Amino acid sequence: MKTHFPVVSVIVVTFNHSLFIREALKSILNQSVYFNVEILIGDDCSTDETRDIIFDVINDNQNLFFNFKYFRHKQNVGISNNALFLLNKAKAKYIAFCDGDDFWINENKLTLQVDTLEKNKHINIVAGHHIGNQNFDFKNKSNYLTGPDFFFDRNILLLSMMIRNFHNWPKWLSKVYPFDKFIVLIAANFKPIIVLNENLVFYRYNCNSITKKKTNASQTFFKSNDHFFGLKKVEPYFISTPYKNTYEITLIYFKIICSFIGKSYTTKIFIIIKNTPFLIKNFRKLNISKFTYLFFYG
Repeated sequence: MKTHFPVVSVIVVTFNHSLFIREALKSILNQSVYFNVEILIGDDCSTDETRDIIFDVINDNQNLFFNFKYFRHKQNVGISNNALFLLNKAKAKYIAFCDGDDFWINENKLTLQVDTLEKNKHINIVAGHHIGNQNFDFKNKSNYLTGPDFFFDRNILLLSMMIRNFHNWPKWLSKVYPFDKFIVLIAANFKPIIVLNENLVFYRYNCNSITKKKTNASQTFFKSNDHFFGLKKVEPYFISTPYKNTYEITLIYFKIICSFIGKSYTTKIFIIIKNTPFLIKNFRKLNISKFTYLFFYG
């Protein structure tokens, strides 16, 4: 695979990650590769020392396989817009991901995933396992997942994935939540996802990072609304799968909770009464804590 062009584009979104960004970038540079890699960094107008640390790492880089491209937004655009911006800058055949507050732990991650995709032309995504600062007991029983599997299961992360570059990422991706689920649905393109039996990455869950802090009621509502918007966009990915029923239940559920915003308690109670048969029938499948939270605070 001899080429002067990058084979892999690594997407690094960052905002005020001065405590973590050096470790994230070093973990990418520590990869053992035989191909060119471009590291695309999207700095979402950080106000701490993130930018200075990034340039320290760039200036110290001696690895000729890696080339940095740094982009700093003039104002905060949000995670989804930042990531979509970088996706559209990616020129390589494959794309990998590493948020500025996470890092990779397997120095062969990129090589393993490139080799897997080169050998399996019918596959668009290869993933792996992760460890983190919380205990994860998930072990995938199969070497394969589907896009809908990923959508309803957070135990496999975009952080651990490499995907074929779609090269035509839709603009509506910037308006959905969670962004990573919809990226995977599009990239998988109805094809299975290979899951390597390797721990590839370290995920910092709910760390002291602006991207992983708990959100308030208003933010929770807007995330729910964005999820509902995205669900309507990706209906074809579920309609002919075993997840069709789950998808339809989820769509109705988010439609209900999004109708709470700005309404009086009387109106909210009326909405609940109107949808009581649905809520009772699907009680065990719904996120009742979010439902209750938005009822009282939405």
